[in-house]
Amino acid sequence: MASTAPKKLVELFYDVVSPYSWFAFEVLCRYKNVWMIDLHLKPVFLGGIMKITGNKPPCENKVIHSRKDVYRMSEYLKVDFKLPSDPSTTMFRKGSLKAMRFVTAVDMIDSSFTENVSRILWSRIHRNDEDITEVASFQLVGKQAGIEPEMLNKAISTITDATIKKRLTDYTEEALEKGAFGAPTIVAHVNGKQEMVFGCDRFPILANILGEKWVGPVPEIPQTKL
Repeated sequence: MASTAPKKLVELFYDVVSPYSWFAFEVLCRYKNVWMIDLHLKPVFLGGIMKITGNKPPCENKVIHSRKDVYRMSEYLKVDFKLPSDPSTTMFRKGSLKAMRFVTAVDMIDSSFTENVSRILWSRIHRNDEDITEVASFQLVGKQAGIEPEMLNKAISTITDATIKKRLTDYTEEALEKGAFGAPTIVAHVNGKQEMVFGCDRFPILANILGEKWVGPVPEIPQTKL
């Protein structure tokens, strides 16, 4: 018999410029039906979080280590990943503000597309070394995600609207209020309390908070019995 207990809410505050956000996103999506969680995807602007918290880009030695670490993490968490050919330009100079506004616009119009659109944007920047800043890129992403032309045009045309900017700002401020200093920031709601977990390497801890079991990066998804 299926459980009638309410699902535990887990929020993921993320930015597609962050590969570690991608890793956390994929693992949480895999575990949605294993841990039976209600996963809320909340797009934020990482640049804003880092500026407000004073979290500066890493120094040279940390950059060298980070390049090794990100590949180790992608291999362990089974996410097909490749750094952009010019990470500094792609991730810091071009950034992700337009992309996150596009994700926000899609999310506000029809949130059923948020997961797929986010995944495709991550694949573009962190696998295929492709643009995530131009309108033409958003058109390709939307089409690949299966968004109907009318809805896609609406999402793209409203990227600079005040309502879209406000939603992205609101989610970014909410993340900060919950303790975020970077991305990914995961917030679990359990027994009336909020527990913040940072990064993509704390899943055993998150499982413990949720009262669930961590069985590795790729769990066996239980089959529904008729």
